[in-house]
Amino acid sequence: MVSKKPQYWDTKKGEIINAIANEGMYWSDALVWNTSLSAQEVEQYVNELIRDRDLYVNHEGEYRVRYELYNDYIDYDIDLMIEREAEGRIHVPDVDERNIIIWTDAWIQIHKPEISLEKEHFFLEGHYLDIFIKYLIAKANETIIVVNPFVDMSTPTKLLIEARKRSKRVVLVTRPPSNDIGKMIHQTLLRSELSVLYCRGLHAKIMLIDDSLAVISSMNFQQRATAGLSWEAGIVTIEKNAVTEIKNAITNLQLDPAKLSQKN
Repeated sequence: MVSKKPQYWDTKKGEIINAIANEGMYWSDALVWNTSLSAQEVEQYVNELIRDRDLYVNHEGEYRVRYELYNDYIDYDIDLMIEREAEGRIHVPDVDERNIIIWTDAWIQIHKPEISLEKEHFFLEGHYLDIFIKYLIAKANETIIVVNPFVDMSTPTKLLIEARKRSKRVVLVTRPPSNDIGKMIHQTLLRSELSVLYCRGLHAKIMLIDDSLAVISSMNFQQRATAGLSWEAGIVTIEKNAVTEIKNAITNLQLDPAKLSQKN
């Protein structure tokens, strides 16, 4: 079931937003080359979107989409991809459709980030990493283990809660909250029945999916680390020995179960 179309979808403004959000086209020239719009149209609609605060220009002069609108476009794109997969419009090998590696290959076919699974490791940066992490959480079959020191109610965090609602096993290894806002967020995670474990000296950012695929990256599960607000990068591996070593390293951490009193 595809979610509701986001604002501007199927319009010229939507074409601009989609090119920026899903394709990483951050400059006027790139928008002209990669959309059906003329230079004059790009200039007009970009200026209108900036005026309406749906686009902004970052300190490097790049166009970026408003956080909530960015997530709407990413989520809708993922929904469409899943629908196309279900209808057979994306080629997925005739094997266990629940295998996260197969879904990863399907994602590569769609987004074409100039990588290959042949070497069992690949590098992702910027919006590709952001989109891929959200896609992995949505497609996980059994288990999602996230090691991340800083977590707020960003879209990846909300997707973890949704995965738990779908009976996936979700484990979050993070730092204990340091303020009242953090405690409220952690209470929400615990009420959502995520398995939350604390490691005070944690600084690594790792995600392990179905004991088959691991992502080691710079990205925190925070709003400012997603939606293109900061440049993030990471390595994805499906190599069995590497994935096993990563899982063992997480298991060997000195972890404390989350304990937050109702008073907090």
